[in-house]
Amino acid sequence: MITDLVMPKMDGIELLEAVKSLKPEAEVIVISAQGTIEKAVQAMKLGAFDFIEKPINPRVISLLVERAIEKQTLILQNRDLRSKLEDKFQFKNIVGRSERMVKIFDLIRHIAPYDSSVLIVGESGTGKELIAKRHPLQQPASLETLYQGELCLPERGHHRKRALRS
Repeated sequence: MITDLVMPKMDGIELLEAVKSLKPEAEVIVISAQGTIEKAVQAMKLGAFDFIEKPINPRVISLLVERAIEKQTLILQNRDLRSKLEDKFQFKNIVGRSERMVKIFDLIRHIAPYDSSVLIVGESGTGKELIAKRHPLQQPASLETLYQGELCLPERGHHRKRALRS
């Protein structure tokens, strides 16, 4: 949105406040022939994208509008990616709401963005495979053979540990 600072029924600062209260992510460029440094600072503190003085250079206003659109596009892309990332890290198939499981889920979310090796150990039937499948990093081509016992090491007793590399 582009608004003048001085208008008949409402000034640009009031309009800026109203727009930002309804839609905080909106970009507002304030223009004025009678702008003061105080008004410019006030507009910027209230969230104006920019404050420019008249006379307006068409190339400058075009560049500002282009930058505002680019910023909005980046914000929307960021929201979309965050939403997809949150969906990816939902642990819908894993039952467990204990404090320990919440800590494990937090740990998985924390290490997921890094290119790292992960060793998942635990008793048989504790959900290691579910965790490994939810881990977003590229899994080895031989993951199925891992599950079939290729890298399962016998442990004393009937329990086994699996080394999973993600």
